[in-house]
Amino acid sequence: MVSTPKMTVDVLGRIRNTSVPPGHAFIPLFEAVINSIHATEDRFGAAVSSKGSIEIRIERQPLLDIEVAPGRPPVGEIMRIVVTDNGGGFADENLLAFATADTMVKAERGGKGLGRFSWLVVFERADVESVVEEGRDLRRRTFSFQSTPAGIEDFVDEPAPVGSKIRTSVALTTVRKRYAGGMRKGAEAIADRLFEHCFDYFVLGRCPSIVLLDDDAADSATIRVNDRMQEVECDKPTDLAVGEHELQVIHVQRKHASAKKHTAHLCANRRVVESFSLAECTELGDDPFHNAAGESVVHHAFVSGRVLDRSVDPTRTRLDLPRGAPLLEGTGELDLKTLRERLAEQVNHRLADVLKAERDNNFRRLDKVIRSEMPEYRHLLKRRPQQVARVRFTSDRQKLDERLYRLGQASEAESRRRMADILKKAGKGDGEPDEIARDVETIVAEVSEQSQSSLVRYVAKRRIVLLLLRQLISIREGPALEAHVHNVVFPMGKTADDIEYDEHNLWLVDDTLSFYEHIASDIALAKQEAAPSDSRERPDILAFSTSDPYQHVALVELKKPDRKDENPVQQLVGYADRLRKGGKKDRKGVTMLPVPPSVRIDGFAVCTLTPKLNDLIRVGPADMTFEETEGRWFGYQRNLNLWIEVLDFRTFIRRAEQRNRAFFVKLGLT
Repeated sequence: MVSTPKMTVDVLGRIRNTSVPPGHAFIPLFEAVINSIHATEDRFGAAVSSKGSIEIRIERQPLLDIEVAPGRPPVGEIMRIVVTDNGGGFADENLLAFATADTMVKAERGGKGLGRFSWLVVFERADVESVVEEGRDLRRRTFSFQSTPAGIEDFVDEPAPVGSKIRTSVALTTVRKRYAGGMRKGAEAIADRLFEHCFDYFVLGRCPSIVLLDDDAADSATIRVNDRMQEVECDKPTDLAVGEHELQVIHVQRKHASAKKHTAHLCANRRVVESFSLAECTELGDDPFHNAAGESVVHHAFVSGRVLDRSVDPTRTRLDLPRGAPLLEGTGELDLKTLRERLAEQVNHRLADVLKAERDNNFRRLDKVIRSEMPEYRHLLKRRPQQVARVRFTSDRQKLDERLYRLGQASEAESRRRMADILKKAGKGDGEPDEIARDVETIVAEVSEQSQSSLVRYVAKRRIVLLLLRQLISIREGPALEAHVHNVVFPMGKTADDIEYDEHNLWLVDDTLSFYEHIASDIALAKQEAAPSDSRERPDILAFSTSDPYQHVALVELKKPDRKDENPVQQLVGYADRLRKGGKKDRKGVTMLPVPPSVRIDGFAVCTLTPKLNDLIRVGPADMTFEETEGRWFGYQRNLNLWIEVLDFRTFIRRAEQRNRAFFVKLGLT
C-alpha cells in the first residue's frame, strides 16, 4: 500500500523561474537585510530599534596598484557581501520555513517565500552560520545554500562553542558575471539604496541599528545607515482615498543632493516596489525647493496600503496594477493612472505655498526668455499669464518652444471658439449690442496678437534657414552636397501635395512659387502627371499654374557648391524645350498640350560661379549677360520664351536676406 505522497520542490526549477533584472542586482542584499530586520524584530519586539543590530560587510576584489585619472577613485568589483544580525536566527521553526518554498510564515509581512532564491540568481552560493537558542541551549547551525537539487548542502547542527552569542551571518558569495556591472557601486550609493528600501522601518522606529562596512582599499568606509534619518523631515502618515481603496502617504523632505529628484514611492508590505518622478504628475518642477529653514530640499511621498500589498509581483519589483485607461470608475479596480492623479492632488494641496513660489519663479524665468529670445509668444504673457505660469521651464530651448507652441495653439483654438459663440449669439439677436461689440473687440485683439505671433515665428524660421544655408556653403567647413542644399529649398522626391507649406522654403527663390498648383522636386517629367513631357529628365524643381492650361512656368536648378563641369543654363534650356514640345499622353490616352509659346518660362539656377563655369555660360546657349558686381548672369532664349537667371550662392543668400531684412530688423533677429 502506497502512503500519501508529499509535495516536493524542484530547487533548480524555482531558481530558474526567479527573475532578477540586472538593474536590480542589489535585491539579494535587500532581501537578506529585510530578513535580518524581521529576525531582530521577532527577538526584541518594541525594543528592536535600541537592541537590534545588523552589520553589512562589503568585500571587494582588490584594485590593481596603478595610477588613475584625477577625480573620484574607482571602486572594486564586489566579491562577497556578509549580513550579520543578532536576531533569533535559524531556530527550528525558521529553519523549516527556509527549507519550504513559498512558505507562508511571513505572509503578514509581505513575504512570498521566494526572496532567498534571488540570492542564487545573483550569487553562486550563500553560506549561513547561525547561533540559535533551543530551549536553554545554544546551538550552532551552518550550511551552504546552492543551486543544487537539494538546495541546502553541508548542513551541520552542533552545540555552540562556549561564550557564543546569538547571531546569524549570511555570506552571499561570488557575484555572477551578468550582475557584476550593476553591483559596482560605492558604499554611499549602496547605503542610499538600502535606506530608501527600508525607509518605512526607519520612519516607524522599528528598525535596528544598520552599519555598512566597505572594505574597498581605495575608499574604505563605515556608514551607519540610520544616520540618514537626520537628513529627513518626516510627517505622520496621511490618509489617501482612491475610490474605495484606503491608502496612507508619508510625506518626506530630504536635503537636496546630486541626482536627487522629487519622487513618489509605491510600497508593498512596507517596502518600496516602484518609484516615479513627482514632476511627471504634480506641479513640482525638476528643481529642488527651499523649506522653512531655507534649505534646498526634494520631496518624497511613500504610498502604502493593503491594495498595494496584494498587487506586488513575486519578484517585488513591480505592481500588477492596470497601467492604461482608468478602471476605477467602471470596475472599482485600482489603476496606476488614477492613483497617480489622486496622489498628485494631495501633493499639490500640501505644498500649495511652495508651489506658488515655484510658479512665480518659473514665470519669471519664462518671461525673461520669451521677451529676449522667443518674441512670438509675447502675446501669451499678456493674454494667458496663468497658463504660461503652468508651463514648466526648461533650459532646453527646443522643448520649451514645443511647450509654448502647444499653449499658443490651445489659446488660438479657444479664441476661435469664443468668436463662434459671439457670432452665433449675435445672429440670434441675443445679448445687448454694446456687450457683443465689446466681446468682439476683445476677441479681435487676441486674434490680431496671435496672427502677429505666427508671423514672428515664420520670419524667425526664415532667419534660421538662411543661417543654415550660409553654414552649408562655408568653404571653411567644406562644400555642401547638392542634396543638402536641395532639401533645404524643397525636399527631394516630393510634390506640393506631399508636404506641408512650412516644410519647404521656395521663398528663397521666389515667394510666388509657393502658390503654384503644381510643384515637383527631383521627379522625372514622365512621372509628373501634370507635366506634358514623357522625358525621364528630372528638373530639380518644376512649378507652374495649371489653369487655362498654363499661366506661368518656373524651373529651378540647384548645383553642388564649387561644381564646375555642368552648365546649368544648358540644362534649363533642355527642360524648357521638352515642355514646349509636349507629346505625353494622359491617363485616358489623350496627347497632352505642350506649354504654349505665349506662356513665359522662368529658369533659375543657383551655383558657384567659378571661372570655368562662367566660360561655359558665356559661350551659350541663350544670350546671357554677366553682372560682376551682383554675382549673377541673366538672359533670354527667344525661341523658347525662356528667361534665365543664374545666381552665385552668396548672391542667392544675400538677395533672400535683403528681401526679408526689414522683418529681421523689426523683430531684432539680425
